[in-house]
Amino acid sequence: MDYTLTASVENSQLPIRLLQITDCHIGPDDTEELLGLNTNESLHDVLAHVIAQQTQPYDMLLATGDIANNGGARTYRRFLTLLEDSSLQFNHFAWLPGNHDSPVDMLEAQDRESLVKRVDIGNWTLVLLNSQVPGHTHGNLNGSELNLLDEILSHTADRHVLVFLHHQPLVVGCAWLDTQKVRADFAFFKVLDQYTHVRGVVWGHVHQEFSADRQGVPFMSTPSTCIQFKTQSDEFAIENLMPGYRWFELLPDGEFNTSVVRIPQKSYPIEFNSEGY
Repeated sequence: MDYTLTASVENSQLPIRLLQITDCHIGPDDTEELLGLNTNESLHDVLAHVIAQQTQPYDMLLATGDIANNGGARTYRRFLTLLEDSSLQFNHFAWLPGNHDSPVDMLEAQDRESLVKRVDIGNWTLVLLNSQVPGHTHGNLNGSELNLLDEILSHTADRHVLVFLHHQPLVVGCAWLDTQKVRADFAFFKVLDQYTHVRGVVWGHVHQEFSADRQGVPFMSTPSTCIQFKTQSDEFAIENLMPGYRWFELLPDGEFNTSVVRIPQKSYPIEFNSEGY
C-alpha cells in the first residue's frame, strides 16, 4: 500500500508554508461539545482566523489527531467537507490519528487503502507516525512504526525531516498528562539519534503550547482548536486561553520558522471546574 505523498511546490527555493491544526474533537454534527464548549464553533473560529490572516495558499495542511471526539466515518467526512467548503487555501492535506480517532473510519472517509506516512515536499520530508494505542489514552510507537521511521530516515539523508505524531514523546510538566506520553520514548530517541537531518518533532494531544530542545533538535506541541489544558499542573485543569494553531515556514537550507497563533479573546461556555473528561 502506498503511504507516500509527493506534494508539488512551484519553487523549491521559496519557504514551504505548513499549517498544523490538532485536537479538534468534533462530532458527526455541529452540536458536539467538550466540557461545555461547542467544538464545531471553536474549529470554525480557528479556521476563520487562519483565513483572515492568509495572503497565499498553504503548501500543506496537517491535522495531527483527535480530529473526532469519538471516531465515526460520518465525522471525518464532515471534517473534510468543512475544509473543502471553507475559503481556506491549501494545496495538500494529510492527517494522522489520535487516541480519540478511528483509523479505519478515517480511511473510509477518504476512500484510501492507507493513511499517508511520508510527505515529500520541496527539500523536506514530513514523517507522520501513529502513536495511538487502541482503547487507551496513552501513546506508544510499536515496532512497525519505529521501523518505518528508521527506514524513511535512512533514505532521506539528503533531505530535511520533520516528525509528527499525536502523543508527546517528552514530559511536558503536567503530571496527569505525562502518564499519557509515548511509552517507547527510549526506542524512539534511539532511532532519531542515529540521524543528523531530523530538524524537529511536533505533536498535539496536550492541548497546550510546549517547546524544548533535545540534543539540538526542537520538540514542540501545538494548542488544540478547542479547550486548553493548564500548563505545569499536576492535576487536570483547564486554562482560559483561546484555541489556536501553528504555522511553519520551512526554508530550503533546513532551517524553519514557526509560531503558535491563538484566536482573539472570546467567551465560550467552558466547564472550567471540571475534574476530567
